[in-house]
Amino acid sequence: MILKKLLVSAGALIGIWAIYGPMASAFARKKPKRWGELVLTFDDGPDEIVTPKVLDVLKRKNLKGIFFLTGTAIKGREHIVRRIAKEGHEIGVHGQSHINHLWQSPSRTKRDVQEGYDSIVNCGVVPIYYRGPYGAYNTMTLLQCKKLGLQVLHWDGIHGDWEINPVGKLAYSLNHVHMSGGVVVLHDGRMGKGQIGANEKMVEELEMFLILREKLVA
Repeated sequence: MILKKLLVSAGALIGIWAIYGPMASAFARKKPKRWGELVLTFDDGPDEIVTPKVLDVLKRKNLKGIFFLTGTAIKGREHIVRRIAKEGHEIGVHGQSHINHLWQSPSRTKRDVQEGYDSIVNCGVVPIYYRGPYGAYNTMTLLQCKKLGLQVLHWDGIHGDWEINPVGKLAYSLNHVHMSGGVVVLHDGRMGKGQIGANEKMVEELEMFLILREKLVA
């Protein structure tokens, strides 16, 4: 009898967690509304070296992107946040501490979204998007985004650019998946398990992809 009650309780807890975490993530990951155009997005920045290089590439190609910034990366780099906005790019919240919301309590989640939002606003910029680190969300994530007026924007393709790959591999992957458009996610910052130097390599591959795309689309 006791075992049965324990199993029932465990099942109930799993069910509650599934609604709170995985189901919320599935809802947030639905097809982005901006499908049909090429949307370049960059996570985990700003980085002192890489983010300016990305901005230079986008300026040369006359393209705009969306930068999902992590609060802890902003300190001391507020000038980069302001440059992103000044050059006409959009800015999104990527949390304060790059934590996986699938495993966070409602209070911890709410604080992470709010602090990440505040870190950007304190630079004189108002973010309009949100993307969860690791693509993870929970019910509180979505509620807090709604409260702050943030639109959740997931991605259509993710390409392992946080690892150092053979020359041309990332550019080929981008071309294969996104030649006709879609929401691309790349990483100008290095959070989690990103390899040292991988984000700088990403900039080279991004420009390679954009040059190839120009030739094929023209």
